[in-house]
Amino acid sequence: GIVPVDIAEAYLNGALQSYSIDDSSVKADFGFTDGTTANAVADSGITMALNSAATSSVVEGREGGEDKAIQINSKSMYYDVNGFNPGVNSFTVSMWLKMDFTTALDADGSGIVLFATTDPASASGVTASIRQNTIRMRMNGTTNFMTVKNTDRYTDKWTNFTFSFTRGAGKCVVNVYVNFALAATSTLTVADDVSLSNPEKDSFMGIGRGVEVSGSEGGDYENGVFEHYENNTHTVDDIVIIDKALNATEVLGLMNYYKA
Repeated sequence: GIVPVDIAEAYLNGALQSYSIDDSSVKADFGFTDGTTANAVADSGITMALNSAATSSVVEGREGGEDKAIQINSKSMYYDVNGFNPGVNSFTVSMWLKMDFTTALDADGSGIVLFATTDPASASGVTASIRQNTIRMRMNGTTNFMTVKNTDRYTDKWTNFTFSFTRGAGKCVVNVYVNFALAATSTLTVADDVSLSNPEKDSFMGIGRGVEVSGSEGGDYENGVFEHYENNTHTVDDIVIIDKALNATEVLGLMNYYKA
């Protein structure tokens, strides 16, 4: 039969509201509401600060009005998150992104970094980079490319990207959700006792840029800076770090978390 639109909307909204995540698993929530990097999760011990070598650009956030967001650029505007150590555990990183995918890299390169514990050429840690139609996932020295179709349609629109990392049985399953729908998945071989943290800077995650490790000088580095970082500025808002992997139902619950 034909269902009236208002009844269908009420049903779907009720179904979506039934999904939730355990708030206790959320360890960091950086909303930049007042233009600062304050963590909305009390007593979590995870902090964010502008890197001492970077410049700051605070702009209008995704909710408009007085809401704020930050701009990141792997060459000039990047932030340090301290107190979060992925180690050998499963975890999730979620953020809202606004960028021009039509000018993003569409072939070689890995310099549009979303988050990382090390640099994109490192033999350790994890780096998630983004470019047109592609997520470049570097994990423990292995690079894997994940296709996200038709990213141009998200150009200059606030778009949620959620990365869920599930460790176990010598594997790490990476699921990428775009606007809370599964967009790409990949399985990488990583021994259960291998840490994805930076080997020299524990409890660190870079937003927009990673951290070089000893022995990687030269080659892909110039004066200690990864030479393939792309000079591409984009806007980021509402970064959430969770100390567990999320399944599809919990990702829908994360959507409700953002609405709260």
